[in-house]
Amino acid sequence: MTSHGYKRNAGRNFGPMLEARLIPLSSDQRQIILGTLMGDGCLIRTSAGYRLGLSQGFDQLDYLQWKRDRIGHIFLQDHPHLYEPTRTASFQSMSHPDLVDIHELVYRDGKKVVSPELLAELSPLSLAFWFMDDGSFLAHPNARQIILCTDNFSNEENHQLIDWFGVRYGIVVKEQYSKSGWNIGKTYTRLRINRSQVPTFDNLVRPFMCPSMLYKLPVK
Repeated sequence: MTSHGYKRNAGRNFGPMLEARLIPLSSDQRQIILGTLMGDGCLIRTSAGYRLGLSQGFDQLDYLQWKRDRIGHIFLQDHPHLYEPTRTASFQSMSHPDLVDIHELVYRDGKKVVSPELLAELSPLSLAFWFMDDGSFLAHPNARQIILCTDNFSNEENHQLIDWFGVRYGIVVKEQYSKSGWNIGKTYTRLRINRSQVPTFDNLVRPFMCPSMLYKLPVK
């Protein structure tokens, strides 16, 4: 059924799922979803379109629940599914019409990609959720750095991100290469924000951070 079909039948009671599909995503919901798709989130194909999948380890259950609650009405499930063998927790949303547009923006041939159109939409709110998913703060005395894991993006995409940080926020970002990751022997690409740039990044994302994830930022 198309979104037009939902509107024609809006006066009838089709239950909470259809009622939720009738409610468009707000600007903040869209920004949060874009941010988490830059990180750990994914869109899953269904017969009705796409649903949003979120997952975290058991040690970040509070953050997972907090993120689900911020995204809101597209989730009918109140509590995460817990999978003991891998100690992971997950939510899956309903299929929502607005996720089709988001999929077209974020995915190409089944793979997440960075594009000028996507970068034009990312805000400090989405940046905060990306950072909470895939970022870290290294607090060594001589190397206070923000790291963003961009392992799954190409060199060209990482360069787009570096340019975007510089143009949009005046933040100098460097590429960093690491052997640390799940695939032994593979070189992983990360983005590094050095000490002098950390306060600017901190000011952008801190207002939107989950309290339990503030450990990823310098102590104020």
